[in-house]
Amino acid sequence: MCYMNTKVIDSLRWRLSKLCKWTLARVSLLLAKLLGLKGTSFGWFGFWCGRSCRKAGYLDLAGELSITPVSCVRYLEFDFAWSSLPLNLEGNCLDISSPRLFSAYVLKNHPGVRIEMVNPDSADLSGTKKLLDGIGISADRVRYMLINCRGRMKHLIISGR
Repeated sequence: MCYMNTKVIDSLRWRLSKLCKWTLARVSLLLAKLLGLKGTSFGWFGFWCGRSCRKAGYLDLAGELSITPVSCVRYLEFDFAWSSLPLNLEGNCLDISSPRLFSAYVLKNHPGVRIEMVNPDSADLSGTKKLLDGIGISADRVRYMLINCRGRMKHLIISGR
């Protein structure tokens, strides 16, 4: 009789769980595309970002993007925002607390765009920096600003890079 180490079994169980989630995410997005749902290009872009971030060494972000690149309600929101932008978008844009994937999509598809990102969450800004670095967006095309609010919004402190 063969007895397997519990660590090996746990590792196999974890890997199988990740593989099932990875496969289900892609099958679901493919079905959404076949049914004509809007915004699925952002999901495929998110999967691509996940692969790029993995190659760049951002494994935590890569894992997140490979399973859920876009929150389910954001697909329609992203599609609406994207369709509202001019086709020949260039110049400076201001992004106030948008999900990081949308700004990355804009930067990747419009090389003439620079974005100023304002965000109240330092952890989220850190993840955004990793994402943009992982997909090869030049740091000179993005300026980050962290907004700290204290008290009852009396004091607004803005800190650059």
